[in-house]
Amino acid sequence: IFRTIDAHLFYVLPTEPVPQSLYGRGFLRNIILSKKNSKLRSFSSLFSIFAAIYALRHRKESKIIHLSFKTIMKQYRLVDNIFGWVAFIIAAFTYCSTIEPTASFWDCPEFITTAYKQEIGHPPGAPFFMLLGNFFTHFASDTTQVAKMVNTMSALLSAVCIMFLFWTITHLARRLVISDWKELTTSKLIAIEASGMVGALIYTFSDTFWFSAVEGEVYAYSS
Repeated sequence: IFRTIDAHLFYVLPTEPVPQSLYGRGFLRNIILSKKNSKLRSFSSLFSIFAAIYALRHRKESKIIHLSFKTIMKQYRLVDNIFGWVAFIIAAFTYCSTIEPTASFWDCPEFITTAYKQEIGHPPGAPFFMLLGNFFTHFASDTTQVAKMVNTMSALLSAVCIMFLFWTITHLARRLVISDWKELTTSKLIAIEASGMVGALIYTFSDTFWFSAVEGEVYAYSS
């Protein structure tokens, strides 16, 4: 706006030839103004100075605001990541402390055996489960620990599911609570993180999910 006003209201044609490179430059306009318009020239120069100061100040304030928003985003993501890993540790400790020491009923012995021997299970076969299960069986000290290692795999994968559930809840809660980063306050941050932690831990200790997380079944891998 200032540049438009300065260009249209205070531009005076020079009385002498001026190099082409000087046309259209607001800061050099006082050079090409005629002596008969000294008052107008002074007013135009003063106006240009104030316009430049305003523009520089506005740019500086915008940069500061941008940096503050960026800092808030980084701090929020740091806190969110920390609590997500806390949820993972809680779930992993709980599941690894309560895993089945050997094979459970139903399909678990079949899955553990086919994973250890790299055989084909009942349809659809679950090939990726077999491959990852075989990787975990290599950490068994002897064959009596094979089932425990496959069950540990299910426990860790279920803990990863809890971690991503926490981040999903906090993402949705943040979108509901705030529409812009400048609205984020300490109380809102606590509400967002608390909602994620409560939802993740409720699912952690739910009967159905906990039951599948401690045995060598495909349900934990699917989650």
